[in-house]
Amino acid sequence: MNQCYRATVRIFHVMQTYLREATAGAHARVEKCLAIMDPELTLSRYRAVITAFYSIYSPLEQRLGHKGGNGALGDFTVRQCRTSFLHKDLIALGTSVDQIDSISSTRYLPELPTAAHVIGAMYVTEGATLGGQYIARHVRSRLGLSPAGGLSFFTQGGKDPSETTASWHRFRAFLNDQPEADKQSITAGALATFACFEQTFAELS
Repeated sequence: MNQCYRATVRIFHVMQTYLREATAGAHARVEKCLAIMDPELTLSRYRAVITAFYSIYSPLEQRLGHKGGNGALGDFTVRQCRTSFLHKDLIALGTSVDQIDSISSTRYLPELPTAAHVIGAMYVTEGATLGGQYIARHVRSRLGLSPAGGLSFFTQGGKDPSETTASWHRFRAFLNDQPEADKQSITAGALATFACFEQTFAELS
């Protein structure tokens, strides 16, 4: 591998690497609060987790779509499908439409004042979608659920895992193409979004 290529690789990954390191502690706290990989995971706990995710994604996807619209993110678009997957899961898990409509939005929604903050929030949501593949395997093994029977959110509606991985790679390339000047705002958006997840999941305990 020549020196020019090695330098290009290092530069290409600098934003992702910085963001991963800057948010590692927050990420770990979210996973601890979520506790979905518990070997003793119950259906009741799983339903509570999906409900909490719905309370986050329902308002968050609207905010991301609004803040990231009008070309603010260039050619990259904010996916707004996770709320519908969560809605399907709640129905499959026995929650009525009226009960879903009564779910309160999280009190901890991040503000995301700029497009750079939105990109930081997307780092969290896109990464969570990638990680959902591992969670899905555990939930399927523990609870015997299927994409059509309560596991739509973590499998993206039963999508081939390779498609989810490819989507993450596209976002990663987009992230690493952001200017150095936006690094702090991107990081702030990611940390605020992780905090939203952590504080919401903490209330499940």
